[in-house]
Amino acid sequence: MRGAFAFDADPGGWLAAVSAGALYFLGAILIILNHPPAYLFTRQDLPGVWGLPIGLVMVGGLAGLHARHTGYPGYGPLGTTGFLLAVGGLLVVALLETLLSSAVPGGAFPFAAAVVATGMASIVAEVGMLFLWVATLRAAVLPQPWRTLPLVFFLLDIPFTTLAGGLFETVGVTALLYAQPLLLGLGWGLLGYALWSGIGAGVQRRGASAR
Repeated sequence: MRGAFAFDADPGGWLAAVSAGALYFLGAILIILNHPPAYLFTRQDLPGVWGLPIGLVMVGGLAGLHARHTGYPGYGPLGTTGFLLAVGGLLVVALLETLLSSAVPGGAFPFAAAVVATGMASIVAEVGMLFLWVATLRAAVLPQPWRTLPLVFFLLDIPFTTLAGGLFETVGVTALLYAQPLLLGLGWGLLGYALWSGIGAGVQRRGASAR
């Protein structure tokens, strides 16, 4: 049953996380079905089409995760730093990927610089997710396996994409190209459920007056 604590502390984070999962699923399904066949829904242009809305709702989901853990022992500065790095990196990546989708290499838009900046912002977001994972493990607010979701998001980004791309070039299994958005959709949906259901809300919070 959904806990009142989760609703009071996080009225929208769960909805943002679920929305991120739904957008990932929708994008993957449209790619798999190749419908509509317009270039905007091809695999190559997925980040440009879905990048900004997915980035915004992912930030909302992370805000809900941060709100759930703020004030608990073990989360502290590490969790806050991870949250800020992940949010900042995600927003920069979402904005730049949207711009890059309409840019022409070698044209007026500084394409190479934007590609480098996108890569750097992705690394920043990845580091933030790792910090968040460690902080959620230390806080132990959410039960396992929920508290490992930031690590899942980290692994499904650059490491999984690199592995899947290499395997696709070797074995040519098309499903490898669709696995990431489907798995990310599942992960963000699970985070939304965790925030909505209030699991872990009964863990005692350390208040400032309790010291």
